Amino acid sequence: MLAQAAQQNKESVSFFGVISGPDERVDDDKVRAVAKRTRMPYPQIRDRDLDLTHRFHVRGTPTIIVIAPDKTIAHHGSRPPKTWR
Repeated sequence: MLAQAAQQNKESVSFFGVISGPDERVDDDKVRAVAKRTRMPYPQIRDRDLDLTHRFHVRGTPTIIVIAPDKTIAHHGSRPPKTWR
């Protein structure tokens, strides 16, 4: 669903995946394999020190956060928003 939303909204919305955890807990090769297998059309960013995870109160996978142009959080949840506008 996210991959489809990213493709449909690529001109107006930037999508990023955030992979939380230090190197000893995350296998980068597996991350790349999953991204390729699921055809993720957006970059995956490593959050090795968990800064983004803590800053955005990520409690599980997936956590979907939409940041509005005014830099406020427009959506925070485990399901995509009803609209990406």
